[in-house]
Amino acid sequence: MRTFTVAFIGPDGVGKTTVGREVERTYPSRVKYLYMGDNVEASNYILPTTRWWRTRGGPQRAGGAKMGPSGPKRHPATGSNPLRRSVKAVRGEIRYVFSLTTRFLEEAYRQVVANRFSKRGYIVLFDRHFILDYYHNDILAAAGKRSVRRRLHGTIVRWLTREPDLVICLDAPGAVVFQRKGEFSPEFLEGRRAQYLSLQNIVKNFAVVNADREVGLVIQDVSRVIADFQERFGQPAPH
Repeated sequence: MRTFTVAFIGPDGVGKTTVGREVERTYPSRVKYLYMGDNVEASNYILPTTRWWRTRGGPQRAGGAKMGPSGPKRHPATGSNPLRRSVKAVRGEIRYVFSLTTRFLEEAYRQVVANRFSKRGYIVLFDRHFILDYYHNDILAAAGKRSVRRRLHGTIVRWLTREPDLVICLDAPGAVVFQRKGEFSPEFLEGRRAQYLSLQNIVKNFAVVNADREVGLVIQDVSRVIADFQERFGQPAPH
């Protein structure tokens, strides 16, 4: 029996992983947690090729942070030698193709994992979601001038992955989130917060939970939202 999927979204540091793991542990029904973002260290299901590539200077996370632990890499100057410039251009094209291929395979793989759990009767909890994370930059046609790479990624990610059945936005001010994790800036995080909240205009089943509280209260509210949706979904409410 196929069950439903739930995606936790919100700026970095709002508590998605903490809440997702605890709901997986305490929710009365069968639940599986699945990280659906680009951070290698946070992934609980990942292809070996993706781990190898991302730790060697692969693409960036949706938030803009470098994914590999080594940070940006510097390349030696090629000078005016045409042959060296040509070799560098070819290498750049190879990296570009391999990067896109690796990303598409990984996103498809996570969806396969989610489908398997769902068919086995688990409620699947997504920590982040590729469609929702990349919606404003890669998918939304009115997002300004998008590069060919972004347009291609936006098209493929919509084709490879299913939208979650329920989206729960963990909401807290950018300044609060910045104090918790210290990544990016309060202004950037506030901008991402606004983007995530705006998704309620396009997502059918969308709930906002105040995450600027003690985590136990947040988990209680999240569990209540999931239980209510579970009943509407046509499954017995958990006890």
